[in-house]
Amino acid sequence: MDYALFPELLEKLAKIEALGRSALTPASENLAELKRQAAAAGKRRARDEKRYELGGLLLTIGFENIDYYALYGLMAHPDHLLKWSIEARQRGETQDLAHLIEKILDDDRRAEKCAEWGRYLSWARMRALYNDEVTSFINSGKAGEKQRWRRDPVSSRQLYLIAQICKLEGIANPNIAKKGCAFDWLYERDGNPRYFKRPVPLPLELS
Repeated sequence: MDYALFPELLEKLAKIEALGRSALTPASENLAELKRQAAAAGKRRARDEKRYELGGLLLTIGFENIDYYALYGLMAHPDHLLKWSIEARQRGETQDLAHLIEKILDDDRRAEKCAEWGRYLSWARMRALYNDEVTSFINSGKAGEKQRWRRDPVSSRQLYLIAQICKLEGIANPNIAKKGCAFDWLYERDGNPRYFKRPVPLPLELS
Protein backbone atom coordinates (compact mmCIF):
# COMPACT_ATOMS: atom_id res chain seq x y z
CA MET A 1 0.00 0.00 0.00
CA ASP A 2 1.31 3.44 -0.94
CA TYR A 3 0.99 5.40 2.34
CA ALA A 4 2.34 8.49 0.59
CA LEU A 5 -1.13 8.99 -0.91
CA PHE A 6 -2.79 9.36 2.52
CA PRO A 7 -2.01 13.08 3.03
CA GLU A 8 -3.45 13.90 -0.39
CA LEU A 9 -6.56 11.79 0.31
CA LEU A 10 -7.07 13.41 3.71
CA GLU A 11 -6.76 16.84 2.13
CA LYS A 12 -9.40 15.97 -0.46
CA LEU A 13 -11.72 14.57 2.23
CA ALA A 14 -11.28 17.73 4.29
CA LYS A 15 -12.23 19.87 1.29
CA ILE A 16 -15.32 17.72 0.66
CA GLU A 17 -16.32 18.04 4.32
CA ALA A 18 -15.83 21.81 4.26
CA LEU A 19 -17.92 22.07 1.09
CA GLY A 20 -20.66 20.01 2.71
CA ARG A 21 -20.66 22.16 5.83
CA SER A 22 -20.83 25.38 3.78
CA ALA A 23 -23.91 24.07 1.99
CA LEU A 24 -25.49 22.60 5.11
CA THR A 25 -25.35 25.76 7.25
CA PRO A 26 -27.43 27.99 4.92
CA ALA A 27 -29.82 25.09 4.28
CA SER A 28 -30.32 24.60 8.02
CA GLU A 29 -30.85 28.32 8.51
CA ASN A 30 -33.36 28.40 5.66
CA LEU A 31 -35.20 25.37 7.06
CA ALA A 32 -35.41 26.97 10.51
CA GLU A 33 -36.71 30.20 8.99
CA LEU A 34 -39.31 28.32 6.93
CA LYS A 35 -40.49 26.51 10.07
CA ARG A 36 -40.75 29.83 11.91
CA GLN A 37 -42.75 31.39 9.07
CA ALA A 38 -45.08 28.38 8.89
CA ALA A 39 -45.78 28.54 12.63
CA ALA A 40 -46.33 32.30 12.48
CA ALA A 41 -48.60 31.98 9.45
CA GLY A 42 -50.96 29.68 11.33
CA LYS A 43 -51.28 32.13 14.19
CA ARG A 44 -51.64 35.04 11.79
CA ARG A 45 -54.45 33.35 9.86
CA ALA A 46 -56.37 32.64 13.07
CA ARG A 47 -55.86 36.22 14.25
CA ASP A 48 -56.86 37.65 10.86
CA GLU A 49 -60.01 35.52 10.73
CA LYS A 50 -61.02 36.87 14.13
CA ARG A 51 -60.44 40.42 12.95
CA TYR A 52 -62.55 39.86 9.86
CA GLU A 53 -65.36 38.38 11.98
CA LEU A 54 -65.38 41.30 14.41
CA GLY A 55 -65.09 43.83 11.60
CA GLY A 56 -67.95 42.16 9.77
CA LEU A 57 -70.07 42.28 12.93
CA LEU A 58 -69.49 46.03 13.30
CA LEU A 59 -70.56 46.56 9.70
CA THR A 60 -73.62 44.36 10.20
CA ILE A 61 -74.88 46.46 13.12
CA GLY A 62 -74.33 49.73 11.27
CA PHE A 63 -70.86 51.01 12.21
CA GLU A 64 -69.70 51.55 8.62
CA ASN A 65 -70.05 55.35 8.84
CA ILE A 66 -68.24 55.78 12.16
CA ASP A 67 -64.63 57.00 12.15
CA TYR A 68 -62.20 54.26 13.20
CA TYR A 69 -60.00 56.41 15.43
CA ALA A 70 -62.91 58.24 17.04
CA LEU A 71 -64.53 54.90 17.92
CA TYR A 72 -61.20 53.55 19.20
CA GLY A 73 -60.71 56.54 21.48
CA LEU A 74 -64.31 56.50 22.68
CA MET A 75 -64.29 52.80 23.55
CA ALA A 76 -61.07 53.29 25.49
CA HIS A 77 -63.01 55.62 27.82
CA PRO A 78 -65.91 53.47 29.12
CA ASP A 79 -67.10 56.05 31.68
CA HIS A 80 -67.46 58.64 28.93
CA LEU A 81 -69.12 56.14 26.61
CA LEU A 82 -71.65 55.17 29.29
CA LYS A 83 -72.50 58.74 30.29
CA TRP A 84 -72.82 60.03 26.74
CA SER A 85 -74.87 56.98 25.66
CA ILE A 86 -77.34 57.54 28.50
CA GLU A 87 -77.63 61.22 27.55
CA ALA A 88 -78.28 60.30 23.91
CA ARG A 89 -80.99 57.79 24.90
CA GLN A 90 -82.63 60.27 27.28
CA ARG A 91 -83.04 62.64 24.36
CA GLY A 92 -85.23 59.89 22.89
CA GLU A 93 -83.37 59.90 19.61
CA THR A 94 -82.51 56.19 19.32
CA GLN A 95 -81.77 52.98 21.16
CA ASP A 96 -79.71 51.48 18.34
CA LEU A 97 -76.04 51.23 19.39
CA ALA A 98 -74.54 52.45 16.12
CA HIS A 99 -76.85 55.46 16.04
CA LEU A 100 -76.09 56.18 19.69
CA ILE A 101 -72.38 56.30 18.84
CA GLU A 102 -73.09 58.52 15.84
CA LYS A 103 -75.05 60.93 18.06
CA ILE A 104 -72.24 61.00 20.61
CA LEU A 105 -69.75 61.87 17.88
CA ASP A 106 -71.99 64.48 16.27
CA ASP A 107 -70.19 66.93 18.55
CA ASP A 108 -67.18 67.82 16.35
CA ARG A 109 -64.93 68.80 19.25
CA ARG A 110 -65.77 65.61 21.14
CA ALA A 111 -65.24 63.50 18.00
CA GLU A 112 -61.83 65.06 17.37
CA LYS A 113 -60.73 64.51 20.98
CA CYS A 114 -61.81 60.86 20.76
CA ALA A 115 -60.02 60.47 17.43
CA GLU A 116 -56.90 62.04 18.92
CA TRP A 117 -56.92 59.38 21.62
CA GLY A 118 -57.63 56.69 19.05
CA ARG A 119 -54.63 57.70 16.95
CA TYR A 120 -52.41 57.76 20.04
CA LEU A 121 -53.59 54.35 21.30
CA SER A 122 -53.16 52.84 17.84
CA TRP A 123 -49.61 54.23 17.67
CA ALA A 124 -48.81 52.94 21.19
CA ARG A 125 -50.01 49.44 20.30
CA MET A 126 -47.99 49.34 17.08
CA ARG A 127 -44.95 50.82 18.83
CA ALA A 128 -45.04 48.00 21.39
CA LEU A 129 -45.27 45.38 18.64
CA TYR A 130 -42.41 47.06 16.76
CA ASN A 131 -40.25 47.13 19.90
CA ASP A 132 -40.97 43.46 20.58
CA GLU A 133 -40.06 42.53 17.00
CA VAL A 134 -36.78 44.45 17.03
CA THR A 135 -35.85 43.24 20.52
CA SER A 136 -36.62 39.64 19.53
CA PHE A 137 -34.43 39.98 16.43
CA ILE A 138 -31.55 41.44 18.44
CA ASN A 139 -31.83 38.79 21.16
CA SER A 140 -31.92 35.98 18.60
CA GLY A 141 -28.32 36.72 17.65
CA LYS A 142 -29.28 37.21 14.01
CA ALA A 143 -28.13 40.82 14.12
CA GLY A 144 -24.52 39.83 14.88
CA GLU A 145 -21.63 41.38 12.98
CA LYS A 146 -20.78 38.09 11.21
CA GLN A 147 -24.28 37.41 9.87
CA ARG A 148 -24.31 36.84 6.12
CA TRP A 149 -27.29 39.13 5.44
CA ARG A 150 -25.23 42.10 6.63
CA ARG A 151 -23.13 41.94 3.46
CA ASP A 152 -26.18 42.17 1.19
CA PRO A 153 -26.88 45.46 -0.61
CA VAL A 154 -28.95 47.97 1.34
CA SER A 155 -32.68 47.44 0.67
CA SER A 156 -35.03 49.98 -0.88
CA ARG A 157 -37.08 49.99 2.34
CA GLN A 158 -33.99 50.84 4.39
CA LEU A 159 -33.07 53.62 1.97
CA TYR A 160 -36.59 55.05 2.27
CA LEU A 161 -36.50 55.01 6.09
CA ILE A 162 -33.02 56.55 6.13
CA ALA A 163 -34.20 59.34 3.81
CA GLN A 164 -37.26 59.99 5.99
CA ILE A 165 -35.19 60.20 9.17
CA CYS A 166 -32.64 62.51 7.53
CA LYS A 167 -35.50 64.75 6.40
CA LEU A 168 -37.00 64.83 9.91
CA GLU A 169 -33.65 65.48 11.61
CA GLY A 170 -32.35 67.90 8.97
CA ILE A 171 -29.15 65.95 8.40
CA ALA A 172 -27.28 64.81 5.29
CA ASN A 173 -28.18 61.44 3.84
CA PRO A 174 -25.37 58.98 4.71
CA ASN A 175 -23.66 56.95 1.99
CA ILE A 176 -24.59 53.42 3.11
CA ALA A 177 -24.18 50.48 0.76
CA LYS A 178 -24.64 47.39 2.94
CA LYS A 179 -27.76 46.12 4.71
CA GLY A 180 -25.94 45.56 8.01
CA CYS A 181 -24.65 49.14 8.20
CA ALA A 182 -28.11 50.44 7.33
CA PHE A 183 -29.66 48.29 10.07
CA ASP A 184 -27.22 49.67 12.67
CA TRP A 185 -27.79 53.26 11.53
CA LEU A 186 -31.57 52.87 11.74
CA TYR A 187 -31.49 51.02 15.05
CA GLU A 188 -29.53 53.86 16.66
CA ARG A 189 -32.31 56.24 15.62
CA ASP A 190 -35.36 54.18 16.65
CA GLY A 191 -35.62 52.54 13.24
CA ASN A 192 -38.85 53.91 11.83
CA PRO A 193 -40.18 57.51 11.86
CA ARG A 194 -43.68 56.10 12.35
CA TYR A 195 -42.69 55.04 15.85
CA PHE A 196 -40.96 58.18 17.06
CA LYS A 197 -42.30 59.46 20.39
CA ARG A 198 -45.87 60.71 20.12
CA PRO A 199 -47.26 63.08 22.79
CA VAL A 200 -50.07 61.76 24.99
CA PRO A 201 -53.36 63.61 24.33
CA LEU A 202 -54.93 65.74 27.04
CA PRO A 203 -57.47 63.94 29.26
CA LEU A 204 -60.83 63.49 27.60
CA GLU A 205 -63.34 65.81 29.21
CA LEU A 206 -66.34 64.11 30.78
CA SER A 207 -69.00 66.60 29.76
